[in-house]
Order: sequence, then structure tokens, then C-alpha cells
Amino acid sequence: MSRDESLDRRRFLRLVLVAPFALGLARLRPFAATVANAAVWQTLEDLKEEGKIRYYGIALGPGPGGLEEGRAAMRKHDLGCIQTYYNLLEEEPGRKFFPVALEIAQGMVIRAPHAGGVLESDANAVKFPADGDLRTKDGTWIERARRQAANLNWIYEGKGMTLSQAALKFILSEETVASVLPNIYREEHLSEYAAVSDFESFSQVELGEIAEQFRKGFGV
Repeated sequence: MSRDESLDRRRFLRLVLVAPFALGLARLRPFAATVANAAVWQTLEDLKEEGKIRYYGIALGPGPGGLEEGRAAMRKHDLGCIQTYYNLLEEEPGRKFFPVALEIAQGMVIRAPHAGGVLESDANAVKFPADGDLRTKDGTWIERARRQAANLNWIYEGKGMTLSQAALKFILSEETVASVLPNIYREEHLSEYAAVSDFESFSQVELGEIAEQFRKGFGV
């Protein structure tokens, strides 16, 4: 091990062993820039073998940064969890990880399924949370995304679903998705989201049309 690798290991050990307790964190997510760093993965394996951590995973997206590194990591490492950013309006680059998940036979966890609140039934959801714990979307992006969402009525009207439910149903149509992590601000969200499994899945024709509309920017 080189001197630089040794220093990297010590820094990483401090992050793993001290930061979670200081910040009250239950898990760690390596930044995309560190995904290709072999010393990081070896340190994680060492910590797992030593019983200091139970598992480790990777969180990918949003944006194209780390796409190739993320796919390589999925194939190479024993990841306890693979999480990515993906929703009806922001399918890229998240969907590029699905073929690899299928290849390695591992389910994925999806975050941001409602596109910063735009795909929630409550029009004010884009303003939550107000405490800065999660970043809210740029106003220009929200305006455009809302116009796109307005062109999605056909995917839920007549099916008994809300827009929020249809957004989750779309994600769960992907066979490699094991779970979705929506933001939950109110008690009624629990019953609304839990009911998604009661609705009929989208047909292949409908999914094909959604893909085509995504390619066209949902008419915006």
C-alpha cells in the first residue's frame, strides 16, 4: 500500500467510524467521485470483515456523473443496496442501471419518485420540506415539469389512480425495482402509496407510449 493509499484509508476510517455517530447517520453513501477508488472498496470490505459495518451500498444520480463508474461497481462489488434517482420525468440516467441490475440479479431501490413533488397530487408539494433537509427544485424546472405532468392525465384517469400513485406504479413496472422511497409528509400519504399495489399494472403498450412521450419531452 502506498503512502497516499494509507492516508486515504485513514481519512476514510475516520469518516466511517466517527462521522456516523457524530451526525446520527445509520448508513454511508460514497460520492460518485470515489466509486472508482479501489482503496475505498477494500476499506469497506475490511470493515465488514472486522464487524464494524454490516453492509455497504451505492447511491447513484441524479445527473450523468458516475454512470460508467456506477455500472462497473454494480458488476464488481458485493453491494448490500443499490439506489438510484429515477422518475417519470427524469428517467435518465437511472434507467441505464436497470440492465446491469438484471444482469447481476439484484433489485434496486428508487428515490425521488415524484420528481421533487411535481408528480404528487398536492400542487404545493414542490415547496416541501421547508427546513432545507432536502433540496427543492429550481423554479424554472418546476414550471416546465408541471406542464409535462399536465400531459400525463391519460396514465391515471379512468384507472382510479391519483397522479402520485401512477408515478409509483410506473416505477414498479420495472422488473429490477425492489422498492421505492417516496417522501412522506402526511399520514394520508401512507394509505395513498400503500394502495398502489391494488391497481392493475401498466400494459406494455402503455409503457411503450410513456417511453415515446418521454422521448418527446411530454409535449413541452
